[in-house]
Amino acid sequence: MPTVVIRRGEGEVIEVKDLSVDQVKDLLGMNGHVPAKPQLSTRRLKPEPLDFDLGPSEVSGPDYKGFHKAISDKGREFFKVLKQHPSGISSETLAPLLGFNGGNQIGGLAGGSLGKLAYRFGIKIKRLYTSDVKFENGVRSRMYRPGKDIGELQ
Repeated sequence: MPTVVIRRGEGEVIEVKDLSVDQVKDLLGMNGHVPAKPQLSTRRLKPEPLDFDLGPSEVSGPDYKGFHKAISDKGREFFKVLKQHPSGISSETLAPLLGFNGGNQIGGLAGGSLGKLAYRFGIKIKRLYTSDVKFENGVRSRMYRPGKDIGELQ
C-alpha cells in the first residue's frame, strides 16, 4: 500500500500509510494538484457619475440638447467638422483639425467617449456619425461621415 508524506513548515511531517491508489488520488486532488476552474468575477462595474443633471428619468426619446451640453470641447469640434464635410472626411485629415497626432486617436474620442455618453442620453451614435474603412491600393483609410441627426446638435 502507498504512503503519502506531507512536509509543512519547519520540520513538521505528516505521514499517512495504508492508502489505496484511489484514496491517494482523492487526497492529491484535494491538495490542489488538480487544476482548478478559474474564479470569474460576477461584480458589475458601475459607470462613473456625471457632474451634471441628466434631467428627468423618464425621457421620451433622445436628448440631443443635453448630449451636446455634456460632451467635451473636442467632441463639439468633431461634430462641427463633420457638419462642414457632408460627404465625409478621412481620419488622416480630421486628426490634425482636432489636435491629434494620428487618425487612430479619433477612435477613443468618437467611439469610447462620445458613443458611451450618447447611450446615456438615449441617442444611437450611428445617427450622429458613421465611419467605414476602405482599402485603396493596399492602404487602409477610415472615413467619418455625418449621420442623419447631426443637425440636431446645436
